[in-house]
Amino acid sequence: MRWHYYAAFIVLPVLSLLMLSGLVMLFSQPSTGGKAGLPITAENASPSTAVLLSASSLKAAYPEWALQVYVPGSSRHPADQYILSPEQHHGAGHGHGPSLIIRTNPINGHILQEQWPAPSLYSFAKRFHSSLLLGKVGEWLVEITAGLTVMLVLSGLFLALSQKSTSTRKTWRRGHRLIGISVSVPILFFLFSGLAWTGIWGGKIVQPWAALAIPEEHKNALREMRRHDALSVPEHFPVPWGLLASSLPESQTSSSMVRELNLNRINAWADDAFESPYRIKLPDEHARFWTISSSTIAGDTGKASLNRTVHIDAMSGAILADYRYTDYSTLGKAMALGIPLHEGRLGAWNIAFNTIVILATALVMVAGVAAWRTRKKTHTRGVHAPSSKVGYFFAVCAGMLIAGILFPLSILALLGIPLFDLCVHRYWKPSSCRG
Repeated sequence: MRWHYYAAFIVLPVLSLLMLSGLVMLFSQPSTGGKAGLPITAENASPSTAVLLSASSLKAAYPEWALQVYVPGSSRHPADQYILSPEQHHGAGHGHGPSLIIRTNPINGHILQEQWPAPSLYSFAKRFHSSLLLGKVGEWLVEITAGLTVMLVLSGLFLALSQKSTSTRKTWRRGHRLIGISVSVPILFFLFSGLAWTGIWGGKIVQPWAALAIPEEHKNALREMRRHDALSVPEHFPVPWGLLASSLPESQTSSSMVRELNLNRINAWADDAFESPYRIKLPDEHARFWTISSSTIAGDTGKASLNRTVHIDAMSGAILADYRYTDYSTLGKAMALGIPLHEGRLGAWNIAFNTIVILATALVMVAGVAAWRTRKKTHTRGVHAPSSKVGYFFAVCAGMLIAGILFPLSILALLGIPLFDLCVHRYWKPSSCRG
């Protein structure tokens, strides 16, 4: 129980910030396909001609910007969307640099709206949620916190099912126990689906292990030097988690490409081939192929079974790879199902559910702190950690072993707890040991 107590004090500050930033993201997430209210009127132009006119006119109107992503309009968001990046950042990989968003009439290609690069509340909250705005150090802190929180939930369930409260603090402890048990499964879901994006546990351990199996007919066309994560354009062309660590196809395309002239053909093919809304990433000097993607992570579809990513050679038009949901590993499928739920993309009920889980978790934290404060009043000084029974020793060791295997960074924090506990026993002697 002492370890549960100490780990809670390590976790509480960062976990509180992550919960707050998660709430901000829930209620500020942007539309994925343009503004539904933009006026769409028909004039003397066909939809395919409009695509070509827009791509060509955009290059003339914004010569210092390069077209990266095209998102066709849908029934929910009828305006076409073009994502442009500064020329100096184009092809750099991972979507470096701010993006300019142009929304056009899909019928005649007229520009309806310009959205110049500007910080948004959602993008700020998302960066804070992933790194606390502290770079790599922040990413490590987030990963440590998530790993320790998993151990807190598991140890809390063990304690709740094996102990009975007989102290005067039973009201707060009962609330802490009952609410904790009620939300333990949703909390674990959010923790593991979030941990899958972390740098060490997610990027170094889980993603490579869950990488997409390469079909025999594609092995000769794949190379290991570049992975799918190189295609990612944050917020505009996110790559499905199940593909991130998988190899990219290699095109035989020469350096001269006419991207705009091919966009109509690619869009027409995708319109027939895809069952759900999609987005198109244009070729560049590093990836000389078109990528058409429909995914739950991008918000194109709410059905994981419709996830699909196709790579088409920029010059020959040959299909280099066609990855579908059925090709994903088991973890890849689980993430395709879980990411929309984690991010609250499945509608109002999803936002309400996530909000309830966050608020319930906050109540668990408040009840735990209140129980500690009640205990603290019975002591004159010290940290006032509750005593642990010898019978829990093996359970704690088993928990540490699991944490060491699953969460390498979190185990470092766990190993610091015995040293802290030793200092508490050696230098802080409370005058009373009740509770």
